[in-house]
Amino acid sequence: MLNIIKSSANLSKKDAFRLANTNGSSRMIDLAGKEIEISKWLYATTIETRNDGETLEKDVLYIEQSDGTIMGSVSPTFINSFMNIADTFGDDFHRIRIVKGISKNGREYVTW
Repeated sequence: MLNIIKSSANLSKKDAFRLANTNGSSRMIDLAGKEIEISKWLYATTIETRNDGETLEKDVLYIEQSDGTIMGSVSPTFINSFMNIADTFGDDFHRIRIVKGISKNGREYVTW
């Protein structure tokens, strides 16, 4: 199940379904150091049922690039950072650079 929290103004219901159900989406961390051009984006909560019957709720950000490539992230750092941009600029931003860092705990993270 998909609960849409926020999206780009140009995102249709069909686009939302397609973004959330694409199996071949790229991971943000794999694009570290690259600049991407954003076509559409979707911030949503997904509810999945695990094999043991337990449900798992997680926030996901999907971004479609202008070339049609779809990327997804469950990273709270990246999602919060991206949503700060979206809240500030609305749909007036179209390019971001993906940056990888290492936290104090030694874990990799991505931001813009």
